[in-house]
Amino acid sequence: MTKKVCKNVNLFIYLLIIFSLISSSSLSMGLNYFSMTEDFDILNKNYDQTSKNSNGLAPKKSNNIQTKTKLPMFLTGNFKNNNTPMLYTSFETMYCYIANSSIYNEGTCYFDIDDPGNIFYQNDTDSDNFLSAGTGISGMFVACENSTGALWEIDPYSWVMRYIGGGGIGLNGLSHNGVCRRLYGASGTSLYEIHPLTGDQEYIGDFGSNVNEMIGISFDADGVLYGWDLGDRLWTIDTETGEATEVGTLGIDLNYAQDGGFSYDTDTLYLTAYTISPYEGSYFYECDEDTGECTLIGQIEGNSQITASTASLGWFVLPNDVGIKAIVKPKDGYANENMEVVVLIKNHGNNTLIDIPASVVIYKDGSIEDYNETINIEKINKGETLQVEFPKWTPTDWQSVKNDYINYKINASATVWLDPTPHNNYKEKWFKLYFPWFNDIGIKRINSPSKNGPGKTYPVNTTIKNFGQYENCCISVNISIGKPIILDTLLSEKNWSEVPPQGWHDDHKDIGPEYGWEKSYSSNSGGSSPEVCLSYDKALENNYFYSHSIDTSNYDFFNLKFKSYIDHYSGQGLYSLEAGYSLDGETWYVVWHDEPWFSRKYDIEVPIMGGFETLYIGFWLKGDPYYFNNWYIDDVELLLMSVDEEYTDSDHINDYISPGEELIIEFKEWTPEFLHYETTGKKDYIITSFIEIDGDENPANDIDIEIFSLDFFHDVGISKITSPTGGRPHYSLVYWNNGNPDGRYALPGSKYNGYSNILIDDFYVTEDSYFITGQVHFIWNNGYTSNLKKINVYFFKDENLCNPSLEEYPEPEYSWETDDFNEYTTGNYFFNRPEIIVDFYLYEYIIIPKGKWYIGIQPVGIIDDLAYILTAKSKECMVMADLPYWDYQRWTSSEKLWWEELDLSWGLSLIYTSRAIWANAFIKPGLQDINAIVENYGTFPKYNITCYAEIWEFITDPINGTKVYTDEIANINLPIPLEGAETLEFDEFNFTKEGRYSLRIELPANPDDKQNNNKKYWGIGVDYTNPESDYPPVLDPPNPTGKNGWYIDNVQVTLTATDPESNRVSSGVKEIKYSINGGIEHLINGSMGSFEISEEGNDILIEYWAVDWVGNVETPKKSFIIDIDKTEPEVSISYEVLGWSPLEGWEFQFTAVATDDISGMHLVEFYLNNQLQDTVIGSGAEYVWTLYYNPLPNAIFRATAFDKAGLFDSDEVINPDTKVNSYSKNIQLFIKHNIFEGYLLRHIFAKFPVFKQLFRSI
Repeated sequence: MTKKVCKNVNLFIYLLIIFSLISSSSLSMGLNYFSMTEDFDILNKNYDQTSKNSNGLAPKKSNNIQTKTKLPMFLTGNFKNNNTPMLYTSFETMYCYIANSSIYNEGTCYFDIDDPGNIFYQNDTDSDNFLSAGTGISGMFVACENSTGALWEIDPYSWVMRYIGGGGIGLNGLSHNGVCRRLYGASGTSLYEIHPLTGDQEYIGDFGSNVNEMIGISFDADGVLYGWDLGDRLWTIDTETGEATEVGTLGIDLNYAQDGGFSYDTDTLYLTAYTISPYEGSYFYECDEDTGECTLIGQIEGNSQITASTASLGWFVLPNDVGIKAIVKPKDGYANENMEVVVLIKNHGNNTLIDIPASVVIYKDGSIEDYNETINIEKINKGETLQVEFPKWTPTDWQSVKNDYINYKINASATVWLDPTPHNNYKEKWFKLYFPWFNDIGIKRINSPSKNGPGKTYPVNTTIKNFGQYENCCISVNISIGKPIILDTLLSEKNWSEVPPQGWHDDHKDIGPEYGWEKSYSSNSGGSSPEVCLSYDKALENNYFYSHSIDTSNYDFFNLKFKSYIDHYSGQGLYSLEAGYSLDGETWYVVWHDEPWFSRKYDIEVPIMGGFETLYIGFWLKGDPYYFNNWYIDDVELLLMSVDEEYTDSDHINDYISPGEELIIEFKEWTPEFLHYETTGKKDYIITSFIEIDGDENPANDIDIEIFSLDFFHDVGISKITSPTGGRPHYSLVYWNNGNPDGRYALPGSKYNGYSNILIDDFYVTEDSYFITGQVHFIWNNGYTSNLKKINVYFFKDENLCNPSLEEYPEPEYSWETDDFNEYTTGNYFFNRPEIIVDFYLYEYIIIPKGKWYIGIQPVGIIDDLAYILTAKSKECMVMADLPYWDYQRWTSSEKLWWEELDLSWGLSLIYTSRAIWANAFIKPGLQDINAIVENYGTFPKYNITCYAEIWEFITDPINGTKVYTDEIANINLPIPLEGAETLEFDEFNFTKEGRYSLRIELPANPDDKQNNNKKYWGIGVDYTNPESDYPPVLDPPNPTGKNGWYIDNVQVTLTATDPESNRVSSGVKEIKYSINGGIEHLINGSMGSFEISEEGNDILIEYWAVDWVGNVETPKKSFIIDIDKTEPEVSISYEVLGWSPLEGWEFQFTAVATDDISGMHLVEFYLNNQLQDTVIGSGAEYVWTLYYNPLPNAIFRATAFDKAGLFDSDEVINPDTKVNSYSKNIQLFIKHNIFEGYLLRHIFAKFPVFKQLFRSI
């Protein structure tokens, strides 16, 4: 990542700002906000202006709603997607410029980062050319024109626009570097430096040929410049050269008309993006600066194309700056008494503040004051964010208004003296509360039993809630379970021969014939054509579309069934769809309610209580219809239900239940009667819970019904073999591989939007086989590089000639799910999305009998997204598909769906087959326990079962094997269904020979509905052969780096080992152990590994040996020695003056003392002024050199000592002294008084050194 090093002028700027504030108009609370007047020291130079202009804004759209399409059924190129945003919470502000919008004029605005669907529009633009990029400088919003690059300054408080000018080249991006105090702009291809006061441009350099039209830039908090382009990638940009370096892909398909910027509070990059996919339109994203991956926050209100935006107004910190970060509560939902009022307040300034007044005012319908409270914040530290709780609020209309919605506006503010940025002292938010009925106790949900499952005894309980505004007591809660019976159909509308049908009424038509529901020759709801449709432009809130009157006085309850589809446009919580009933056509009770945030289907079945002479079934809209395109309904039925009861219970609650309070009502347990028959079957049940209470105003929630199915079956099986065990982890062999992707297609095959879409591909098994791992190649629709939550694996029997089984879903023994996987990218891209490979691992082996099979490998995302499985070269039968999201029934061939015979890119690996055994356990020869656990998986108790065990050895007859052991255990009782287990201990067996064995345990039972788990094969490898490590080891460096066989650096040693096969068995190398100089044992896991020798020494002994998975140890140990010396010798030099001669000069004797404790000394070299004079070889420690010398200026005498490893060090004497004090004491005295004799004596000493030593001793 490239940074431009800049002079830090922040402190100066801070002081300048503070000074300007203090000196401004009388320090009043109405301070004038400063404009950007910093000295940026930018030279005006001539520069190349050859950069290509941006193509500009995305084509403007009309205000008509654009109908969206469903996700494509296959990918062969770019495509559009209409699935919907997930909300992400943050608390910042984006300052923006709207170039085009369905509801706003071109102009300035802002919105909270946590709520892009709520824009605060400010002023219409003053520019004739739309502004294409924006940034913050010293508290001001600065933006540039698209075609000219000229600058505008926008006051974020008054929103007045001031023209600065300059320009030349049209710009797509603009960003201010707060570290360097410099302003930069980007065209599609090049980077420019911009003078902030004049707008003049200076060309820096091109981004490079890999960039596809840079569309936005922004500096992060560290002064690193980022950019994003129409190639949908994030880049870092060198501000000195302009060169761009790719960070990663964004995962979204960008168009023009967008901008973004970093929030310096959190160092987070936000994009106000206009995208083609995964969502078409204007959306707000958070972008990961390390990977480029974008996370959707939400859709921008009005599909507004925001072309200039910034999340920061510049780098400056003021002493006093407090602001409202967010209004946390109240929020949309149910009204209640004592509602919490919570606000987040942040101290943005540089001072710790005390006694800060904060206020909250709530207005009913935005104008009638309903709450007004002020509290005092005692202290808030600089940079601190406080969650401030105000006094609780009970709306004035509580217990006065019922079954109605009221809109509220909440204003929160906090003020501090001398706060120069009061714009963040205030925040406003709208919310909507539903005021329920005064008296309304209802069934919130039936907790148990309510889901499909096995037949067993279930706890029975339900949750009731006081939905109303008053406390209530004396409630009877009833519950019953039985078999559902449909007695009659009292209402059925599927043909829609006319709209409204005979006897139906549409309130819209009372306003005008152009409004309301219409016939649509489509089948979006999931029924057959035609269906009815309500378009957004013909829809009105609270206008009911309802049936003729139905007499239900003689019946207890009904089921309302209908199909529906909502074609969503944008936003969430802006409208709701409702269905219910009325007793008079005026007051309506809701039985179904949904607030869509994406396009989806519904298949609804909800209960309605009977007992009324007149009952109308109706559908209606709440909220603003602008935010959807079309609402479809079909197959409306009202079914008269009855129950063949086998269980009833009731409870009476005498205590008062407060508004909003919930109670769980526990009833007696229920055991299905069918369990007593011990007969295999599948039974449907209906559980009904209803309440009885006087004065309840809302009967719609007095009843709840759940329909579920229970499976009854016999099933015992072998859970696991517990002995013998041990040895290495299981290894697998690739059994089936369809090959790598061919790049032709990508087909949808994952769970998405509540639908389970499955693609299956064929393979065949030549003999019963155990599978454990697999692999699949796919891409995520949204371009994620990782998003996998789990993998579902299904096996379907090929009934005959490429005809897979049509069962709804495979029986449990042929379906698995696993979250044990490795999801990774390959660097390849298909259809502009990164290829994903997933290697998955199943927790238990899959036993697939011999035959022809289909496999379905189904990814499930963390974020709900479609996975498109990549195709491969055709092989055997073509792909079959079950695609309920697109209304295609199982199994539809790829030829019918995609006009070609296609196969998928996947693979499957096995552990062993009945003949080719790979061991589950490795052991040494000897006596072993033979133990297993058997379990009752079924719903009935099982008695008097016999389990059989056999052991076969594959040494004598490696192909067919030889049976060497049999045993059986009888009278096994498993009386506890679904969980009862027993450990079986068979006779021991002595494994005497090395080789392969197979333990086979069988648990036959009759009846047994699922026999796939009645057999378990257990491969056993008996290993008595010691592993062997390689010799010599691999050394790095391979040869000594010093002299005489010595290493002078650390040495990396790589050891490898193998475990030889004996009778086709090798347990494998588990570890290699080693020691250094007989010290502690060290461990290398696996058959190969490295370690480093860093210690020094002569003849360092390295011993190593391998150990296999059953504990066989290599003997004898391998060993080698190594010499390492990394320490230079120590050396010091001294000298003596032995005499002087008028002809030869002074006689010097230099003595070097050199030692080396590791490799030992080798020699010393003596130098005069870097010229070698003498070499003295020896082990030291004293090395002597004598010479005659007439002093020279700047003479340097050096002794360089070398050890045997070749390491050396030096010591020096500079300009040695020729004064007498350089001589020995006796010679000094003699020479001082006898110059001639001294001269003569010097020659004697040179000729006869013994006299010199004798003289010294005098």
